Amino acid sequence: MAKIAPFPALIYQPGLDYQKVLAPPYDVISPEERRTFWKLSPYNIVRVILPKTRSQAGKTFQAWLNKSVLFQDSPANFYWCRQEYPFAGSIRTNQGLIALLQLENPKKGIVCPHEETIPYVRQGQFQILEEVSANFCPIITLYRDKSRVIESLAPIKKRPFLTYQDERGVKYSLWKIPPVPAISGTFADKKVYIADGHHRYASAYQYFLKTQTASSAYILTYFLNSCGDDIAVLPFHRYLPKTNRKDFLSIKNSFSLHSEPDLKTLMHNLSAGWLGLAFEGKFFRFPVVLEKKTLEVSFLHQRVINKILKFPEDHLIFEPDAQALLKRTQKEPGMAFFLPLISLKSLYEIWEKEVILPRKSTYFYPKIPSGLVIYKHN
Repeated sequence: MAKIAPFPALIYQPGLDYQKVLAPPYDVISPEERRTFWKLSPYNIVRVILPKTRSQAGKTFQAWLNKSVLFQDSPANFYWCRQEYPFAGSIRTNQGLIALLQLENPKKGIVCPHEETIPYVRQGQFQILEEVSANFCPIITLYRDKSRVIESLAPIKKRPFLTYQDERGVKYSLWKIPPVPAISGTFADKKVYIADGHHRYASAYQYFLKTQTASSAYILTYFLNSCGDDIAVLPFHRYLPKTNRKDFLSIKNSFSLHSEPDLKTLMHNLSAGWLGLAFEGKFFRFPVVLEKKTLEVSFLHQRVINKILKFPEDHLIFEPDAQALLKRTQKEPGMAFFLPLISLKSLYEIWEKEVILPRKSTYFYPKIPSGLVIYKHN
């Protein structure tokens, strides 16, 4: 089954201000945020994960290595990460293992995806990987271990060697775990499920097929045991710019719309088997009939976006924050569709049935910052 390995991480020198050099994963950074991170420091990780040119990423990364902006941890270790974050009015905690995951063809059923990927995004990540030969941000995978073996080995009673708090108030703490057989052995009979990072996984696998090197056979990964913490799985809501009243009437004539007074009430009442809609300052929800092996997001794409509206998917705008999406509709014409929360149980059913959902179906929160630990190929 899944194979994992320790690694000697590249880490920013402790004298640097991590607030100025780390950044979120590349795919959740807006153009405005990119410019902000770029200005924070000549060593901000955005300069290699979202470079102005592909070749610039490799040159910048090599310059950092030459200047010892980063140091290589030695010997190879596993890393234990704890995330403490505000969510729904309380403080939650996720804890998991950062290690290397051996890349596998998804068709083998060992590393299981659940989302489609976008060819041009996948190719862009592959091209950057060709330049830098490194992973700057771990993908997130889930696994199930009721015995919680790795948790029992986590040295959380000791002082972490690295702490960092991001702009959203998420606190990260890292500990080193020396390699022991029990950690790798935990995955000997287990599949792992890609929660976040489908494009990075696909591009890394493509890169491995091209290079066929021992180090490129692995990808930097954060492993979360779903038998432990209360993992937050949020949906990506959809905004369809330039849709108009004619489009809205086509939805109204196809479904039974229930009016809601505001977005807060809509999201509170939105449950499995329902979709939400905002148009011209008005809010609605409507029931949908789901077939087996599908979720609301699949119905939205297949029946609503593709069949009724015939809206080009490349023009969709994705946003996990419902309030942020609403602000978008207030600035420019268009419809916003809101999705209910997805349970882990439903997601595991999707994985086990090998169903692939539309792109940007799930948003796992919080993510691991880019640059917190880096895996450099030999």
